[in-house]
Amino acid sequence: MNPGLERILKSIRGVKKLKEVDIPSVRSEVIDITQYLNPKQDEVRSYRPHKVTVKGVDYIACDAKSINRQMNQRGRGDYRHLFTPQGEYVGIAVHAHKGYKKVA
Repeated sequence: MNPGLERILKSIRGVKKLKEVDIPSVRSEVIDITQYLNPKQDEVRSYRPHKVTVKGVDYIACDAKSINRQMNQRGRGDYRHLFTPQGEYVGIAVHAHKGYKKVA
């Protein structure tokens, strides 16, 4: 297991709004996205990967469906999983009014 992933998932508990999120479902979702992040894979399209900039750094953001569902958000929701362009998981961001903000 990726130690960076486990560290990030533990930091979710420190985010006030995400304290009740089911960590195993988030872990499973991140692993699924990581496996399919290759642009030739159709499976990742359901997570809608797109390029975002957070504090001047470019990431690939994918919908955090499990978190958004647990937070009772409609549509795509506000939370995204962040990956480097090389496919490494780096955290979770929330879409604020003025762009994305990294929260975990």
